[in-house]
Amino acid sequence: MQEELGYIEGGSQTLVDSLCSAILKAGGRIRIQCPAEKVLVEDGKVTGVATPEGVVRADAVISTVPTPLIAAMVPDLPADWKTRYASIVNMGVCCLVFKLKRSITPHFWVNVSESDMAIPGIIEFSNLRPVGGESVVYVPYYMPNDNIKFTWTDQELLDEAFGYLQRLNPKLTPVDIVAAHVARLRYAQPVCEPGFAAKIPPIQTPIKGLQIADTCFYYPEDRGISESVRLGREMAEHLSCL
Repeated sequence: MQEELGYIEGGSQTLVDSLCSAILKAGGRIRIQCPAEKVLVEDGKVTGVATPEGVVRADAVISTVPTPLIAAMVPDLPADWKTRYASIVNMGVCCLVFKLKRSITPHFWVNVSESDMAIPGIIEFSNLRPVGGESVVYVPYYMPNDNIKFTWTDQELLDEAFGYLQRLNPKLTPVDIVAAHVARLRYAQPVCEPGFAAKIPPIQTPIKGLQIADTCFYYPEDRGISESVRLGREMAEHLSCL
């Protein structure tokens, strides 16, 4: 067995654009900036979703929000199911992206195991897919949401991370920075302790028409676009059986 890496021309946006186009062509409607507040249930069957714009009626609902948010969003779930979702612990992440004039290493992925470096490694995407001569580097900070660094300013994180990049490539200087950006996600990575597979609830819930899954359902595979597409297809196909 050997892993193969690949990429989509145009990045993930190409996939998103294709999905949106297919949904609209099939007569679907895409709502953005419209939070799902509550899944509505009557007589054990899903009937729709409450949003700030009103109720969206539905015969089936697929939820992909982080599992720790499920209990509040679906109050009609049995108590033991709510407990299972709530028991799945997630790590947060501050994901830093640098665009640089200089490459850090010749490698796509470099793991870091240094006690005085607060990152697990770096991913130099431009070593897999060239992006016009510049280097694009991801520097992830995985941590519990109550870690003090989760409250750091963007610049504090960028300054520390750039120092790590300089340790990996001493020739790097601040002049090499073309652009930098910080994104944060509170539910980024499930903590997969021993017995984690048995901890994951079934995708089909006791509520007819309601399926629930997030990235922890990929286990034992890691999070990735390939797994997202696979699981999404399986859930969509299951709708025909309802």
